[in-house]
Amino acid sequence: MQEDFLWYIWKRQYFQKETLRTEDQTPLLVLKPGYQNHDAGPDFEQAQIKLGDVTWAGQIEMHLKSSDWQKHGHQTDPHYDAVILHVVWEHDEEVTKPTGEIVPVLELKYIVDPALLQKYNSLKGALAQFIPCETSWPEAPEINKTMMLERALTNRLERKSEMLLAWFTANTNDWEETAWQWLAWCFGFKLNQEPMLQLAYRAPLSLLKKVHASGGSLEAVLLALGGLFDHLPQVPQVLEWQKEAEYQLKKHGVKTQHPLAWKRLKTRPTNFPVVRVLQMAAFLKHVNLGFGKFVRFESTDELLDWFDFPVYTSIKWPEQPYLLRLKLGKEAKNTLMINFLSVFMSGYSQYRELPELLENAIDLLTKLKPDDNRIINQWQKLGQHVNTAFDSQALLELQAQYCKPIRCLDCQVGAWLVK
Repeated sequence: MQEDFLWYIWKRQYFQKETLRTEDQTPLLVLKPGYQNHDAGPDFEQAQIKLGDVTWAGQIEMHLKSSDWQKHGHQTDPHYDAVILHVVWEHDEEVTKPTGEIVPVLELKYIVDPALLQKYNSLKGALAQFIPCETSWPEAPEINKTMMLERALTNRLERKSEMLLAWFTANTNDWEETAWQWLAWCFGFKLNQEPMLQLAYRAPLSLLKKVHASGGSLEAVLLALGGLFDHLPQVPQVLEWQKEAEYQLKKHGVKTQHPLAWKRLKTRPTNFPVVRVLQMAAFLKHVNLGFGKFVRFESTDELLDWFDFPVYTSIKWPEQPYLLRLKLGKEAKNTLMINFLSVFMSGYSQYRELPELLENAIDLLTKLKPDDNRIINQWQKLGQHVNTAFDSQALLELQAQYCKPIRCLDCQVGAWLVK
């Protein structure tokens, strides 16, 4: 058992409340269980109880055993001065506040329905399954699933937005530079996210704008700074790009560095780093190296149109057939819009306090196709409908942030199953 079970029991008051008494036999009435505290300090705040004839307001602390109070050092921590009740599974010793006052104790072990604990242990013990409630998921009410998926999607956008906002701070509040780095990260398509981000650091947007404004080749500069010319055949166009890159980098005082740690093994040629960099350069030119339009648009359909961009090449690649098909595939385009666009809109919405932009990001996900991967396939095997990117993104978050760490009691479906 873990303390999350105690939090769940206390939050929902799932115990015998009739003739409730503390360990010293003082009559106890719970008026308000309080609000769970997810930061440092006691577990529940703003609680209200009645001990005998006296009403108390303050905090509730919870442990598996009373002696855990001492183990955690609460007896000397002034943050626990306002604790009015110590709720434990098993009472094994009296404890005191920093003031020396004995803390009233409520033991749950004998007033909780054993069936609740059995269901909880059943979920917690299902480590070998895809999700702990794998056999029970189909039984859960659709309303619980829907509410949990909405919450999971919101959590996912907020979590990724925090990462984006951290980059924004590191870029001294430059949204366009942050957007460029996020775009490069997403163009890495998981396999090459880190080297793509490093490429964005080597080729800041200010440099790319200067190159583009002078009629220079973005492809040449990005390939050179990524150390990717060795990945290409030495055909005339590549040799021209190399000369163009040398000229542009010298002109702007940029030194070439060692090649980035690109990955090519166990991936299809369409995901090779050269292909992604050429596609990314085409997209940058398509949006004229500006990202403001992604938060200023008339409709979601307008956003979708911006990602329908061409990738031109007149190069005849000897024995490199994959370089003749540089157009971004439908699946890759869909993934890019999910990972880049929805998160960028959500992060900007959070920073500018524009809830309508967050609604637009969510609306966009309802119009995109769902992710297609092993985890989503597993959800579908459980009978879960996955119709849009809204569904798949929510399910990915649910599995990663709730099911995998076995946070069943924080999930509306898990809580329903335990009850």
